[in-house]
Amino acid sequence: MQGLAVAQRRGVDIEIRKGSGLVLDTSYLFYTFTGASGAGKDSIAAKVQDLFPSLGRLPSVTTRKPRTDAEERGETNYIFVSDHEFDQMIAQEKLLWTTEPFKDGKRYGTRTEDVAKVKMSRQPVLTDIDPPSLSKLRRFAGLPWVRSFFVTLGNNEQLLETRLRGRGDKVSGEELSKRIRENRWYEDWALMQRQEGVGLIRIDNSGQLETTLENVVRHMRG
Repeated sequence: MQGLAVAQRRGVDIEIRKGSGLVLDTSYLFYTFTGASGAGKDSIAAKVQDLFPSLGRLPSVTTRKPRTDAEERGETNYIFVSDHEFDQMIAQEKLLWTTEPFKDGKRYGTRTEDVAKVKMSRQPVLTDIDPPSLSKLRRFAGLPWVRSFFVTLGNNEQLLETRLRGRGDKVSGEELSKRIRENRWYEDWALMQRQEGVGLIRIDNSGQLETTLENVVRHMRG
């Protein structure tokens, strides 16, 4: 049995190295990635979307301006609106959830109609999401349709600092303390989810990204 497990793991590893398109488990419609800032959920989500060509992305409404770099040319993951338009969407109850404004004051949200379209089309999508928004998605879409990943560095606070500084963030002592508190809050939240029997797959991202991807892929393959 151990030899079979190793062989299966190597099979996943080879497919990831080749970059071949993997077959997605379509019994779930929403694949969500949740985690504290610096845990690496955005990097994992981007890699996962490359590995599963059939996997779409749930659009986000945002008040930030489109970036001019090549990475966002033809970007379809965002719907860019003004602050006034964002406020109107809230007033008209068009947003299923919104996030707290970022440090730059920009806001993000997800339209109810976009979530409903996924349910109607039965075309799975991926999204990174915070815990309150995840709860709303589960209630609206139905828990059986949602597969949730919790991306974490565990309690490795030194690694968290290294990751934050490595991606170019200007991290003061005060900001680092805030991020560490956030990381601890997410760990407590994940523990409560498991105690309540809510399906939440813990993904340890403290090692190599390739190893992390192998773990995620095993839970997403058809």
